[in-house]
Amino acid sequence: MTDQHMAHMDLAIAIKQSLDGEGFKTSWQRPFFEWMHGKEFEEGTPTHDFYIFDLPFKKVTPFDFTEAHVSVNKHTIYFELAFYYFKVLERLIDGDEINEIYDKHNLEWSPKMADHFLYLTMKFPLEWDTEFDECIEHSLWGNFPPERPEVILDIMRAIRDQYP
Repeated sequence: MTDQHMAHMDLAIAIKQSLDGEGFKTSWQRPFFEWMHGKEFEEGTPTHDFYIFDLPFKKVTPFDFTEAHVSVNKHTIYFELAFYYFKVLERLIDGDEINEIYDKHNLEWSPKMADHFLYLTMKFPLEWDTEFDECIEHSLWGNFPPERPEVILDIMRAIRDQYP
């Protein structure tokens, strides 16, 4: 492992420890896939990526699971707050039915989420993105300079304080 990779991992560990100290639940492994497959969450092995889960959001749309992802690299600290819509697609096979759910997301759920999380997008430079696959992943994401790791804690505090 290079010195640079170690520095990224050290910064990720420091950010994760500060979040743990504030009572946030974190993991080195992605909890969504473990939830999706009915497995127990495992802590995993330290790396330059970690996840924050069990976030206290009111369900303004029918998402099933929420997690935040933090990734540290040479130029940025990447933050993503992801909302997963899995169960609404779980048993669908017909393409038209799946497209109806995608349309419902785009026309109804996405605007509700944008309105509900307006505070976060006004306070921090976060953007919305959506991926359609075996589930719908609707995310707020942003890149931050590695010199400002405290911004991740600021975002998570804003989430805790604004969305109890």
